[in-house]
Order: sequence, then C-alpha cells, then structure tokens
Amino acid sequence: MMGGLRAFAQSFAGKAVLVFLAFMLLGSGVIGSISLFTSSRVSTGINADGQNINELEIATQARNTFYELGTTFERFGQQLDSEEAFARIGLTDQVRETTQARLVNEIAFKAQAANLGIGASQADLSAHVQNLFQDAVTGTFSERTMSRTLAANGLTERAYLRDLSGELASNRLFNAADDIVFDGESDSAIAEVPETLAQAQFSAAWSRYDVSYFAIDPSQVDLPTPTDEELKSILESDPENYQRPEYREFVGIFLTPEDLIDSIEVEEEDIQATYDQYVARLEVSTRWFLRQLFVDDEATANAIVDAVRGGQTFVEAAAANGASAPQDLGPRGSSYGRDAVNTAFIAATESGMLDPIADNNRFTLIEVYEIDIPEAATLEEYRETAVREIAEPQASTILSARFSDLDGLIGSLSLEEAAAQVDLPVVTGTVAKSGLDARLEGLPANSKISSEIFTAPVGQTGFRNTFGDEGLFIVRVDAVEESRPMTFDEAKSSLTIAFNTATRADLLTGLGQAALSQINDSAGFAEFAASSGLEINEEDGKTASELLRASLPVEEIRGAVKDDIVSGVTNTGFNIIWVRDSRAADPELDAEALEGIRYQLARQYDDAMQRAYRTAVRETVNVNVNNVVFERAISSGLNAYLDLRSGGSGQIRLPNSDPGYGGNGSGGGI
Repeated sequence: MMGGLRAFAQSFAGKAVLVFLAFMLLGSGVIGSISLFTSSRVSTGINADGQNINELEIATQARNTFYELGTTFERFGQQLDSEEAFARIGLTDQVRETTQARLVNEIAFKAQAANLGIGASQADLSAHVQNLFQDAVTGTFSERTMSRTLAANGLTERAYLRDLSGELASNRLFNAADDIVFDGESDSAIAEVPETLAQAQFSAAWSRYDVSYFAIDPSQVDLPTPTDEELKSILESDPENYQRPEYREFVGIFLTPEDLIDSIEVEEEDIQATYDQYVARLEVSTRWFLRQLFVDDEATANAIVDAVRGGQTFVEAAAANGASAPQDLGPRGSSYGRDAVNTAFIAATESGMLDPIADNNRFTLIEVYEIDIPEAATLEEYRETAVREIAEPQASTILSARFSDLDGLIGSLSLEEAAAQVDLPVVTGTVAKSGLDARLEGLPANSKISSEIFTAPVGQTGFRNTFGDEGLFIVRVDAVEESRPMTFDEAKSSLTIAFNTATRADLLTGLGQAALSQINDSAGFAEFAASSGLEINEEDGKTASELLRASLPVEEIRGAVKDDIVSGVTNTGFNIIWVRDSRAADPELDAEALEGIRYQLARQYDDAMQRAYRTAVRETVNVNVNNVVFERAISSGLNAYLDLRSGGSGQIRLPNSDPGYGGNGSGGGI
C-alpha cells in the first residue's frame, strides 16, 4: 500500500497545506480544525455528532480567537491585555461562541459532505500529501517524512487517506458559500447591496453643517453635598457597578536583569574601554552632505570650482560651463564612493567646494554643503550607559543561574526558604484583579504575571515563567477573597463621583433650559451670548463626526435644518447651537465615502450569508457541551494568548497536567 501511495503522491503538485496535519507539524491550530493526533488523556469538552472535541483542542482554538481579536483591536489603539479588557467590551462571550462554532463546523460539514456524497479526487489527495511531506532541504516529496509521521501517530495509510478525503470534502462544502456578495481575493463587491440602506448610512454620516455655538461652563454650577441616603439610593439602583474585585494574597519573585545591575562590580578600565568604543563608533558615523558632478576635462573642472568659490552656486557654475546639473547625494558616510573621492571629502572639516578629484580618466567635483558630526558625551556623562552595557549580559546570566538553582530547591523548601538560599528577593502582598489596588509596589504591571496570580491554585508554587524581554518570575497564591458587592463605605467615594456627575448634568440642563427660554432665533442667540459674556465659536462645512471632535452634541445636531436652535450637555458644559445651515450629503462631493459604505455593506452581507449557511449546517448535528471543561479550556486559551502577548511562547497549559502538555500540537505560538 505504501508504494501505491508514494506513486500517486509524487505525480501531482501540491498547492495547500493539509489542515489537520499542519496543526501537528506547524505547532499551531488552524481555524476550525480538529487534530487527529491528540491524547485521549485530555478531557472531552464538546461532543458533536458522536465525536469528541477535547480540552486541548478547545483551548488552542480559543487562543487563536483571542489572538485574532487582540491583534485587530491593537491596530485601532485598543490594548486587550487582560481578561477584564476582553470582558469589558463583551468579547469573551464572542470568543466562546466563535470557538465552539469553528470546532463544531469541522464535524458538521464532514457529516453533510458524507451525506451528500461529496468526495476528494485522487489528484487532490496526492497534491496535499506531496506538498505536506517535503524534505526540508530539497523541497521534494520525502517518503521517510511521510512514513515516520504516520507511524508515530499510529495511522495506517488507509485510515490517513480516509480522514484526509473527508477533510477535503468538508472544506469544499464549507467554502461553497464564499464570495456570494463580496470577492475576498479581488477585495471588491460582486453583487449589488440595497442602495436604500447605503444612501441612508451615507446621508447620516456625510450631511454637512455650519454651526455657531457657545457653552455654559460646568464651573458655574455649585454642587450640593450628597447625603448618605442619596448615595445609598444610587447603590441600590445600580449594584452591578459597585462590585469589589477579587483579591489574592501572594508570594513571588519578579526580576529582570536590570534589577541585578547595581549588584555587579564593574572595573574602571572596562568602563574606559567601553567609552573608547563608543567614541570610535561616533567617529565613523559622521555624515557629509554632498553634491557631485563628473566632467571630462581639467579646464572645465577648475573653471567650475573657481566660479563656486567666487560666489556662484554649483548649479549656476555648471550651467555656465556647459556641464550638466550636479546631483544632490544627501548625507553620505565615510565609505561612500571610490577611494579617491572618499579620501577627499572625509578630510573636509567645513562646508565648501573641494579641489577637482582626478579619478578613473575623469574629474569628480564635490561640494560639501553640510557636515553632521555627532557630539560625544563626556566619560562621566556616558558612565551609567557604559556600566549598563558591561553589566547587563552578566546580570542576565546570573539571574538565569539563580532561578535554575531555585527550581532545584522548590520541591523540598518553601518559596521563601529557597529564595533566601539563592539570594533572590521575595515580594509579598495582596493585589486586586482590577481597580486601584491592581497596582502594587514590587509587582510588575504585566498581564502575564497578573493572569498567573489570578488563575493559580491556592498554596501551590507555580513554575518558573518569563515576562517581558528577559524577566523571570515564580509565584505562590496563599489566599483568595472572591469578588463581592461593595459595602456602602467601600463604595462611598465612587458613589459621590456618580452623584456629582449626574447632579452637575441636571443643574447644567436647568441653566441651559433657562437660557433657551430666552433664545428664539439667531438674534436671540447672539444677544444672550453677548449679555452673558459667552464666547461664540463657529464650525463650517463639518460632518457629524467632525463636530463630535469639537465636543458638540451631534445627536441633537444630526437632522437639524437651517436656523434651528439645538442644545445638549457634553464634557464642555451645556452647549447651545445655532445651525446656520445644513446640507444633505453630496454623492459627487463625497463619492469615495459612498463607495466605502457600499464596500463595507457588501462585506457585511457576504459575511451574514456565510454565517447563516454555516449555522444551518451546524444545526444538523447534535451538540453536547461539558460546561466545566469548556470554560476551563477558554481560560487556558486566554492565558496562552496573554503569555504570547507578553513575549512568551503562547504554550497551552491545561490544569492538572504537565506544563505544555499536548506536544507539538499545542506548544507552539500563533
């Protein structure tokens, strides 16, 4: 059988990576894919159509989903660096839903492909096999790689091909709904979207307004002191906003090489040598700003040089002598050009025209118009940097060695006793999962460390771990105080802020309404501002989003017509706005914006149709979820993402298993 597989595998070119085997070989899960090579020792989290999806597979898919969301939001400046950050904007539930959907898709589409009789051709099978099992050096199909991989995973060729055929068939069915309205490859719409909806969005976003406005300042409002009864009524009406976060008491060691630098002795002669190297680097980093011209005869070269030195510009002198315009080379280092040219311009200590340089049967004319010589710090100014350069590599080695010694002692000694023996400082304290108490002196503000503290079992010293570029930490949690509703005294300061905010808005609104009662038209608007000493500001031809940047109440302005007086409270106070003019969105003026809206709608419609199709297929199979295992896997996926984000490997760590359990299929990063 092996010979037959090799024969047809070598006869076709592969174009795509095999989904489930790539999961194993490349070290990271592929979206919506289930590896066949995972251990039965891992708990089952989902059973779909009689097939089990284990905790490791769920955690890996969750990690990938957290990663997708995290990288997307970072492009918009939103850092998703903790469990709270995801939960705060409702993304944790989205991860749960997406993770389950993608994993169940695999089974549902395989089942439907089988029901519909969709299969994979021998050519497709061969192409995938040949492309996957390649020799790392030659890039050609490798019999040895294939046979070793199948044998290592206990697969016969028949079983492997059967699973591969089902995988390819399910992919064909899964992708059947792609590119209904939007073509992903060409990045363009391929079908019309409802024009009424596009025009409605365009009109709302791109109508333009000319407005004049003034604001009644919040400082004009005198706030009353709230009574306890008033504050308690706020607490009773909105208890969810006044929750005390989880607190954990911990013992840990958190160090970077930089923390050990001061303990390392650095010899004066080493500092001097490092400083000398620094000065030498500066000397070769001088930059000469040059203009250059080549001429064929010496007389012309001398005439141009004399003219420039006599007051003409290089360009004028070259033109007057029948030569082409000189080329501006900009800044050049000491290694630019031929030896004769280099020797000439690096000798220049000030701007000016150099003597003609005879080189390679022609004459090179060089004008140095600026010299940038880096200014060297004095030895004393550079001393701290030199000490750091010398000590940092030593500190890194020492830190790693001490943690290695610490690892050997943890089993027989407490963390505190082991730390004392290897001369590592211990940090103890109680930290909150969020809020002001989430920051503690001696505890680095690092999402990976925070995640470790708030997921570690009580009383168990964790594993040596990394954070940042070269930091190392180890932690033990001694006590947990669960999240609970705040007492009145604990919430009082927050309640006071909420009372003041609401009261200020109410009082401002009262002042504003009183002002509005005196303003009936543009003349009344101007008269009130003048009598009250308020400055009138103006914005012309602005869209609602542009007016929002001016802290104006855009919802009140949106849809207003010429000479309307509108108002609203923002962070600048109570704003009263005279709409001097409003213009409907112009499809010609903002044609690009309208096309952008159509483009986004096409993508949304295409995505909605794909989701509906895949949901319908997914609902054809029975799904049972072990919520305990599933939630545990989601947490493991989040921790792996936070580890990756903090500079770690993104390794999946399942509870009650060896660190990194899961082999190649789980150990890799995204």
